[in-house]
Amino acid sequence: MHSQFKISWSKVAEMDLESIVDFISEESSLMALRILDKVHKTAISLKKSPFRGRVLPEFKNVRGLPFRELLIKPWRLIYKIDNKEVHIVAFLDSRRDLEELLYERLIRGRAK
Repeated sequence: MHSQFKISWSKVAEMDLESIVDFISEESSLMALRILDKVHKTAISLKKSPFRGRVLPEFKNVRGLPFRELLIKPWRLIYKIDNKEVHIVAFLDSRRDLEELLYERLIRGRAK
């Protein structure tokens, strides 16, 4: 029997998810709960098969950036694998430019 991976969420990823769920709940609390459930089920599924997510296309040619993603349309669950742990680092809208989002986060981080 294969041992399972541990799942952890970064604070940033938790805030991403909370922000998206809060936004959706303004229109439909039922839809927000369904999305939250789907995201949690997808994250938990990484315990057994973390390598099924694709390498981030934006970083495919960059060594040392082991980030992967699973698509939960229209969002991207971005994570990295470290030993027997899956670290979920972001939950982003796939309709937005990833480079722009990362740049915004870097600038915001410096402003704090």
